[in-house]
Amino acid sequence: MPVVDLLPILELNEWIEGFTLFKNYGDGNFLAEFIERKLSEFDPEQRRKAGKLSTLPKLLRKYSQAVGFTALDFIPSSASQVAKIMNELEDPPVDLSAVDLLRNSFRKTCEEVEKRHPEEWRNQYQLTRWLFHKRRYSQATIALEECIFSYVLENTGFNVLDEVRRRLGDAFREDREKNVFFTPALNSLFSKIQDLRNKTGHAFMQKEAGEGDIKDAIDKLERYIEETQKVLNEGGIRNREALIDYMKSRLSARKNPQL
Repeated sequence: MPVVDLLPILELNEWIEGFTLFKNYGDGNFLAEFIERKLSEFDPEQRRKAGKLSTLPKLLRKYSQAVGFTALDFIPSSASQVAKIMNELEDPPVDLSAVDLLRNSFRKTCEEVEKRHPEEWRNQYQLTRWLFHKRRYSQATIALEECIFSYVLENTGFNVLDEVRRRLGDAFREDREKNVFFTPALNSLFSKIQDLRNKTGHAFMQKEAGEGDIKDAIDKLERYIEETQKVLNEGGIRNREALIDYMKSRLSARKNPQL
């Protein structure tokens, strides 16, 4: 009975698994570990010929970390670094020839997350949709909230600083029923997004949370993402001057608590 070498088949399965994780969830860690393991089996001459391929695992991990931590500024740049290496690779070693099959996927991913707009909030909105389609629902909820913060900050001229963001959060809380700073549509939307974020962050840890609750949360998130584009395009700030005065007074009081 002939002996069949199953190693190529097993490795093909690993490529498929790694590619699926990368394509569907934005997770390149499995691919990074697999490529690194294959490179470790090479002799010095083979590693030399592998060239820039040896840097790919590190870049895949950086990209995966950026996605994992919802680092909205870092996701596009790290994806570009991965795509750049993939484009510059010459013929990879036979044991890693499957990398060639991934070139188009890396290129497509880079195109999906690259910054296309002068307004940062639009780039963040684009990433929110991307995270949602990668089934990273909690992260998409966080990114959606960040998108609204960025929209307001860009339209009021404040820098994106932690203290400014906290004061902006105060403005939303105080304006929820008043609708002085923001339109009723934006106040309502922001409140719903925060409620959803709190629910996904805490309620799903409880035993009584079921499949129906999770599906309902995903459906709501999808609606809120679509609603955000409409509300922000129509204009969500009702009284820009009053909001700026409020923010300045709060920031000043924070710097000078004795006043």
